[in-house]
Amino acid sequence: MIQIKHRYNGSVLFEVEAGSLKAALEIAVKQKVDLSYSDLSYSNLRGSNLSYSNLRGSDLRDSDLSYSNLSYSNLSYSDLSYSDLRGSDLSDSNLRGSNLSYSNLSYSNLRGSNLRGSDLRGSNLSYSNLRGSKNAPLILFGLAYQIYINETHIRIGCERHTITDWDSFDAARIQSMDSGATEFWTAHKTAIMALAHHHAATIEKQKETEQ
Repeated sequence: MIQIKHRYNGSVLFEVEAGSLKAALEIAVKQKVDLSYSDLSYSNLRGSNLSYSNLRGSDLRDSDLSYSNLSYSNLSYSDLSYSDLRGSDLSDSNLRGSNLSYSNLSYSNLRGSNLRGSDLRGSNLSYSNLRGSKNAPLILFGLAYQIYINETHIRIGCERHTITDWDSFDAARIQSMDSGATEFWTAHKTAIMALAHHHAATIEKQKETEQ
């Protein structure tokens, strides 16, 4: 018997005879069971079909969800830190307020997803589809460093600072980051900062429209 338990009080949210947690979870989703606040941390859920699932507030830390179907799922305020979401379908999912820090989202489909307030620090968004996502970061490839820009911060390589800080850093601070940082920043600062301010303003307008 496989049991899916509440992450905080340990109560059983769902139980079924199944060969694996993955199979049990798919059965629960098919039966439209509310799996909010479930404890699924460190789970092997690779290739799962969890479309339209309600996993709000769930613990999915360090889980393998690669190549899974999570489209139209509710993952708001869930903990997906350090999870493997490579190649997953998260289109039109609700990831508002979720913790996606240090997760692998490469080649994932995030089209139309809600990323407002989500924590994407250290996450890998290489080649992911972010078209139409709310609060999605800008990702710039093809330069000496990979660049992520959200409404408040810019990450260039491993350096993550607020937009205001990047705007005010002097030459000595930039040089201390990396041997090639000064040359890079001299060549690209104007364009990067213009993109960052425009992106922040766009997201602010989105928020005002929704109020």
